[in-house]
Amino acid sequence: MNRTYGKMAAHYHVGILPTRPRKPKDKAAVEAGVRFAQYYILGRLRNVTFFSLAECNAAIAAAVERMNGREMRRLGVSRRQLFDTIERPAMQSLPEQDYEY
Repeated sequence: MNRTYGKMAAHYHVGILPTRPRKPKDKAAVEAGVRFAQYYILGRLRNVTFFSLAECNAAIAAAVERMNGREMRRLGVSRRQLFDTIERPAMQSLPEQDYEY
């Protein structure tokens, strides 16, 4: 991690967990989540024609909401439930000042 990235992380009180060098298994888990979201959203909207950016954004937001509310087979809970029970309580408000490079 470079110094500037570390300063930004410290400013926002977040931890950085870089993948280990030369460990392709770390990368696969992240890419699988991105691929799922991409297929879930784009797959439902690929045959829809949008006439404005606002209309497109609303359709994407609805698809994301459906995706997050859908129960995951292995865990038996939805992404929304996991977020609400695990991550939301740990969240903090953003600092008053933006980070400046």
